[in-house]
Amino acid sequence: MFRWFQKNNKVNEEKDGQYLEIKNEQINEQLKQKIMELESISEDICSKYQKIYEERFAQNGKLNLKLSIKRDIDGDELEELTSKNCLEYEYRSEINFEYDAS
Repeated sequence: MFRWFQKNNKVNEEKDGQYLEIKNEQINEQLKQKIMELESISEDICSKYQKIYEERFAQNGKLNLKLSIKRDIDGDELEELTSKNCLEYEYRSEINFEYDAS
């Protein structure tokens, strides 16, 4: 699914290739549903991989492994942000990877 999204939006890709720029005429409910679906899949992946690697990280002194979806609008992390906010200007979500090193 990620490949489909990237493949179909290559013409909108910024120079650094890190972010996709979506034109105003492409913003609609169908896009919102796709983004929400991708974020839901990403949350499942985070949960799965956190369970898989939690013990391995702990064995190496890296405690409290946490994989999650981090959301912000123009760099402002707001607790109330969800995938439903994905059509707001400068909305961004990414997989966040944290642990405590000892």
